[in-house]
Amino acid sequence: MSEKPIILLGAGGHASVIVDILKMQQSNIAGVIALSAPERTIFSDVKTYFNDADLTRFSINSYDVVVAVGPQPNKNNRLNIIDKVTRIGYAFRQVISHHSVISNYVLLNEGVQVLPGAVINAGAKIGQHVVVNSRAVIEHDCTVGNFSHIAPSAVLCGGVELGENVYVGAGAVILPGIKVGSQAVIGAKALVDKDVPYNATLYGCRGKLK
Repeated sequence: MSEKPIILLGAGGHASVIVDILKMQQSNIAGVIALSAPERTIFSDVKTYFNDADLTRFSINSYDVVVAVGPQPNKNNRLNIIDKVTRIGYAFRQVISHHSVISNYVLLNEGVQVLPGAVINAGAKIGQHVVVNSRAVIEHDCTVGNFSHIAPSAVLCGGVELGENVYVGAGAVILPGIKVGSQAVIGAKALVDKDVPYNATLYGCRGKLK
């Protein structure tokens, strides 16, 4: 893993979890770029910058970026930030909690974040900038498309395929072999037992399409 200093983008709740992981791993956090002064004490010893233009003050070859803005369904804030940083030329650091369980036979792409208690089993392929949140489970041979979010305690059973920018809500369960189209939103605690089309919203304990 890269040992470059890290520039953190975002200072909200998701960012506080990311900072906690990085501090436990003794990573060098060079600073956080936020719209306002962080209120959480976990940021008290992290230098804060208040303008996106401050990204240009750092050398793109000497620093890595972590996008710590939390994913939200049907909102593109995080994707827009990733696009901007990509155009500047920075590399994105993975953030992998030491309290997660990840098979040695898993593919994790650039910018992936795996939070405490998450489990990713053999044969899974995790796309760029995916967030696997606390205690989420991604079973064997799943494919998770770029920019997707697996919320806390969600479960992807074996062989599930997610397209890009899919949001799987907290506690949702997707049964084996199900395919979920890009841009889809799976509501919290939904049970998904049939394929979900592109840009669809599915909710409720029996997984009704909206």
